Amino acid sequence: TNPTEKRPDVEISCGYGFPSGEEYETFMTTQRAPVCSAQYLRDNGPIQYPSDLSDHFLLHEYQRDEWEFWLSTAAPEISGITKAMWFDDAYSATLAAESGVGVVLGHLALIKNELRSGKLVRLFEQAVPQSTIFTLRMKQNWQADPVLATLRNWLLLESST
Repeated sequence: TNPTEKRPDVEISCGYGFPSGEEYETFMTTQRAPVCSAQYLRDNGPIQYPSDLSDHFLLHEYQRDEWEFWLSTAAPEISGITKAMWFDDAYSATLAAESGVGVVLGHLALIKNELRSGKLVRLFEQAVPQSTIFTLRMKQNWQADPVLATLRNWLLLESST
């Protein structure tokens, strides 16, 4: 960040809508769906229906908890889930799910490798109805800075694979 400028060189935002302003560029959208480790399924029995989640630990995140939203559409009969663990962010909650602690609403675009390798298992096709959008805003004239240009191009490339 240049201390004389009021905004950072690079800003990455995450949310449900597009920020206002033409300088924002979407580099990734992702949906969220329930996932857990294969070990968790072996240790805690099968999870065949969304209503089965009432007997399992749901891993929540303080910043963006979407379990209530997902459950209201997938399993409205579940109310007052008591088995819950809370985490500061999606990354920590996802690592806990990989370790066999419970079920998390995983960002599918961010856990493609874990799903492909079997480290995580997607439980249901139904995802949170609203996609999460990741946007990028670069400082003006970012093209003149090779480090910023490399970072931007890398983010766009990684998010497209």
